[in-house]
Amino acid sequence: GVSDREPYGIAEEFSVGAETVFCFLEAENIELDRIVSFVWYFEGEKKARVSLPIQEGKRWRTYSSKKIAQLKGNWTVELQDESGVVLSTVSFRIH
Repeated sequence: GVSDREPYGIAEEFSVGAETVFCFLEAENIELDRIVSFVWYFEGEKKARVSLPIQEGKRWRTYSSKKIAQLKGNWTVELQDESGVVLSTVSFRIH
């Protein structure tokens, strides 16, 4: 989750009882305003794309969340820039 703009409960495995999973981004030294996308995949199939702004400055924090609908298995979230270039990837498993 996210509380007071900080992530908590960080893990690579979650119980199916966790209804929602969050992906947190902390960016530093942003030179230009831009849009980034959190692209959520379950077992290789795209389930969602959430596009959010980050603004020029020293530090910016944002996050995306996804209701996992009791989908057990492997999840991946890609952080992409406006052109679709993958900037970072995180993976987790629901069991």
